Amino acid sequence: MLTVEDLLHLDELKGITILAGEKNIKNQILQVNIMENPDAFDWLTPGEMLLTTGFIFKDDEAMQKRLIRDLAKMNCSALGFKLQRYFDEIPESMVKLANKVNLPILSIPYDYNFTEIISIINQHHKFNQSMVSSLEVSMHNKMYRILEAGNGSKHVIQKLAESIQNPIVLFDQNFSPTYYADLPENPIRVSSILNKQKNVQHIQQFLNEKINSSLRFYQDPMNLDFSFGQKTIPIRIFPIKKNNIIISYLIIWNTMHELGPLDIIELKVAAQYLLLQLQLEDSLNIESYQKRNEMFFEIIRNKYQNEDVLIQFIKYYQLKTDAIYSIVILETSNNQSQSNRQIMNLSTRLNQMLSGYRQKMICIEYSNSFILLIQDPPADEREYLKTMNTIGKSLLNQLAKESNDLDITMVIGPTVPNIKQIYISFQQALQTLDIYNSDASFEHSTPIISYDDVFLKHIIRDHLSIDGLHKITERFITPLKQFDAVNKSEYLKTLQAYYQANRNITKAAENLFIHRNTLLHRLNKIEEILNISFDTPGDNLQLEFVIYIFPLL
Repeated sequence: MLTVEDLLHLDELKGITILAGEKNIKNQILQVNIMENPDAFDWLTPGEMLLTTGFIFKDDEAMQKRLIRDLAKMNCSALGFKLQRYFDEIPESMVKLANKVNLPILSIPYDYNFTEIISIINQHHKFNQSMVSSLEVSMHNKMYRILEAGNGSKHVIQKLAESIQNPIVLFDQNFSPTYYADLPENPIRVSSILNKQKNVQHIQQFLNEKINSSLRFYQDPMNLDFSFGQKTIPIRIFPIKKNNIIISYLIIWNTMHELGPLDIIELKVAAQYLLLQLQLEDSLNIESYQKRNEMFFEIIRNKYQNEDVLIQFIKYYQLKTDAIYSIVILETSNNQSQSNRQIMNLSTRLNQMLSGYRQKMICIEYSNSFILLIQDPPADEREYLKTMNTIGKSLLNQLAKESNDLDITMVIGPTVPNIKQIYISFQQALQTLDIYNSDASFEHSTPIISYDDVFLKHIIRDHLSIDGLHKITERFITPLKQFDAVNKSEYLKTLQAYYQANRNITKAAENLFIHRNTLLHRLNKIEEILNISFDTPGDNLQLEFVIYIFPLL
């Protein structure tokens, strides 16, 4: 394996001397390239030696310093500087900085041709393709044995972290951490940062700002410095991708050992196996997730065939058999179609939020919305509704921060004495949601509603006969509808606005955008059409009742 030190002792290249970065004289040279283009070092491969005349930065001291820093970060093996073309000597600022970051700078005599240097190095190159292939085969065997033994992606990441001597975090395509492998000697513990949600959000924001779609074309890890408080964490980002579509990200916590060429090879091989394993695990997770959902729905709809299903459900979620329970529905109304994976991620995030509350709460996805099973809510109804409203406001605020395009309504079902009767709470929550969505009288700007808010409408819908509702419609609604249809008027709408404003003439007129005298004229006409009087308490009671139940008619 050719090193910088070996190169300095080659007979064919006598005259090349080292001017800076002697501490890394053992750096391995995997290949050599010429850099006379300002974009060239963006595509640098670790272990690569660069040759330059200095033309691209001859008049730019800031670029000279940036070049040294960037090459050191990207594990450039050495920078070969040909003098007496644009520089008589290497700038002192570059030498000082190169010594600080341990980047070897070599002085190349003027009469040396870059092409000849590259040819000579290639002839003496000891780290040939057969050695690379041998290392790759060894790593392939190691990864295969891990997966053959039934271990999953977590184990692959742990072994990779141990091999490259750096902690690793696996992020999904949305930059949410999936799991990580830390090491005992790591000076900046991964868990100390990822265990706090605000820190995770800070990392996600940082990665969203720094990473663009071009990363899918990178062949080597991307280098970034992540600032966290007073600490700066150097990270290396490697995409796990299929057909240039990024599935996940491996983020190396580069706090222990600078990645070398051999580490990069191991990283690339491990990424191939992780891609296959993550796809398999995703498939199994979705299948398991769907089975759990099916079991959950059987319970809350009272459709399970035997007690074994209920027992399995209780054991899986570690529930109590004799506790009080209730159901809460979170209905989402975003128009974006979401994949199974995205729904699962949001469900996982919701479960993480719910874990911070005193009551045990389980979240399951249901037709792009979510059902929350609440164990041990307050037994007192007033206290229960107060508690759930408080939890609801907190959850909705957190979800609003997660996604701006989510419009969520929270519906609270009543408590039931045990898990077997949970279907009653679910049914009433669904009925409440149905009434809420069909009743324009509700202020939909308030996204939390309970069964108690529509108690009377529940009773009317469940116990008043269809024939009774039909007679009410014929007596009070049909005459106004027919008159409006013939005369293109709005008397039915006017009657609704009048009672929804609690018979306040001024407020009702404002809501209808008409003059109060126009409203008074319409009310007189309604009295004539329906043969009633707004001055009669009995007539007022009937009309107010009709408007109240109008969404049910």
